[in-house]
Amino acid sequence: MIIVIHLLQHLGVPSGAAIAIVIAAGKFLKGGIARTAARRDREQGSSRDYR
Repeated sequence: MIIVIHLLQHLGVPSGAAIAIVIAAGKFLKGGIARTAARRDREQGSSRDYR
């Protein structure tokens, strides 16, 4: 995470904006992973309801 902020600063992005970008990207990725896991759990649950 720190490396990405450092690289963004080298590209000319101000430090505050670079930190905000990294935090937003992290939340987006974690949210996407959580949604995928929840969807997978629901699909597994419905496949076992065969009775």
